[in-house]
This record gives sequence, C-alpha cells and structure tokens, in this order.
Amino acid sequence: MGAIASWFRLRKATASVLAVAVIIGVPLTFAVLHQGFPVTDVDLSARDVWVTNGKQLLAGRLNRQIEELNGSVNAASSTFDVFQDGDDVFLFDGSAGSLERVDASFTTLGQRVDVPVGSEVAFGGDTLAVMAPGSGSVWVINAGSDLNFDPKKSDPVMKLGKGGHIAVSKAGAVFGTSPLTKKLVTLARTGDKPSRTDLPKLGAHQVAAVGEKAVVLDTVKNRLIVDGGEPIVLPANGLKLQQSGAENSFAVVATGEGLLEVPLGGGKAVAVSAGMERMVTDPKAVSKPVWLYGCAHGAWAGAQRYLAACAGKKPSAQAIAQPTLGSTLEFRVNRNVIALNNLSNGNVWLVDANMRLV
Repeated sequence: MGAIASWFRLRKATASVLAVAVIIGVPLTFAVLHQGFPVTDVDLSARDVWVTNGKQLLAGRLNRQIEELNGSVNAASSTFDVFQDGDDVFLFDGSAGSLERVDASFTTLGQRVDVPVGSEVAFGGDTLAVMAPGSGSVWVINAGSDLNFDPKKSDPVMKLGKGGHIAVSKAGAVFGTSPLTKKLVTLARTGDKPSRTDLPKLGAHQVAAVGEKAVVLDTVKNRLIVDGGEPIVLPANGLKLQQSGAENSFAVVATGEGLLEVPLGGGKAVAVSAGMERMVTDPKAVSKPVWLYGCAHGAWAGAQRYLAACAGKKPSAQAIAQPTLGSTLEFRVNRNVIALNNLSNGNVWLVDANMRLV
C-alpha cells in the first residue's frame, strides 16, 4: 500500500489539491486494494492512459476526465513497460520474460504468458508481436482474445536475425527489419505469407509504422527509408523516429534541436525548432515523437523542453518546470489521449493542458 499511496500523494501534493486528495483518498485506496470489486468512483468509459513509475515499480491509470491517477498495478522489476489501445492494456517485463493483460475495470493483472527474456514487443490493432533477442524470431499473439502463447510450441512468422527490429501498425500489420538479409519483412494479416522488400545495408536503426507504411530511420547514415524505397537523406541529425501512429503524409523525426517533418514521398523536410539554448546530443535524452490528431509532439529530457507543432498553428515550445536531466521521458498514448511520462519517478504532464503536472 505504501508505494501506491505515496505515488498518489506525490502527484496531488505537487498539483496543490490536498483538499481533493482528502475527499477521494478513501475510495481510491478501496479501488486499488479491494480487487474483488470494480472501480466505482469513475466512469469506466472515460478516456484514460496508462503511465509508469520505475522507482516504485507501478503502472498507473490516468483518468483524463478527472485528471487524476485512479488505479495501479505492481510490476516485478524495473524493466517493465505498458502497451495500450482502448481497454486493451498489457504489462510487459523484459527481464522476467512475462506479458500480462491488465484488467482495466478491476485494475488487476491476469492472463500471463511467458516470452523469451529480453524480447522486443510491439502492439497495434489486435496484434502483439514478440521478437526474441539474438535469433530475431518473431511471433504474433492475438490480443483480441485470451492470451495464449508458447514460443516452444509456436512457429515464428518471421526470422530477422541479429540486429532486427519490429513495429506493428494500427491495423495490426507487422513489420520487421533484417540487417542480416537486408530485407524488410511485412506480415499484412495473421495467416498470410510474409512479403519481403529490399533494404540497404543497415547498422543501428529504428522502425515505426506510419499508417500502413514501414518507416526506417538509419541513424548511422542519417536517412529515412519508406517501405524499402529510395533512402531520404535528412537535413539534420535524426536521433529518434516517431512512435508508430496513424496514417500521415510525413514521418516525424526528433533532432537535437527540434522536430523534422519528412515527406514520405520525398521532398523537402520541414524543421520545427524547440527553441533550445544548446543542442541535445545524447539520443537517450530525446523522446520518440508522436503524431496525434494533427499535432506533432516532441520532448527533450536533456533540455527540459516540450514542443507541440499542430497543423495550421504556430508551434509552441515550453520549458518543463520539473527536473528531467538524466531521466527518460516517453509519450504515453491511448487512442486520442496523450501524456508525457518520466519513466524514472513517475511524473506525468498533461501536454494538452499547458504541461500541467498531475
């Protein structure tokens, strides 16, 4: 109880709403601890997004209607993450090799399956993709039904070899990069035969789905490759490729000074400055950008900076008031809900509410 209560208290104390905390403290504790009853103090159809606190080993649910953390589940180690789409929420622990469904109504864990330790996991639509380290074997799990998976009894849908990465589109298509064979492997639907497209030689790289297109950021040669097409050289050093997201005419890439909007069909990239005093050079201090409903979002822990660039509007850059140096910031997205999350201490900012700390 101590860890859960302290996270809630810390958020409320920082936001200076202690009176509200006193009023709702009892039902929150009841909802979290008494797992035999569903949460009754919130509308379960409300928009929410799950965030994490690595220090306290907690994944928490942020309800955007009441702008409060109103439930949490415990993780087993600090190497955990959450994947979410609507009411489908999963807790993944890489060091334990576990993938568990979160029951959002009761804020409990269930339906655990074991995956190879150190796996890379991607989620989209009703598809969970799991890639084993080393071999690059990739399996697909149906997230739309009860979790059922055993890597020893299931054939992989693709084998990417060492150094590969995976992404899943919003429709559930799985994309895999294979530096070993220099191929982009695409599984459009479960049960289909994967297709293969040539890729240039790749070293360190990132992959994301932009709509139903696979986009690869080659961080060694500073170029973007769309669906295995001709490489697009970036005008500035690209550090982070966007999170997989909705269909768009361009991909968003974070640099050390702002965002690049890179047309997927070629053409001049648009640079949007975050107004920093000095450039951020460490990729770990830069977040993966997000494109959501007409706005590009970027964050730089190394500069305590947030940037929103919305179509038809003047870009807005803001300083993050709380310390972020040395931390990892990640945008948490659940459909149309977005928040910025400090994975180390659990801080959560509402990017659509003037960066208010929850």
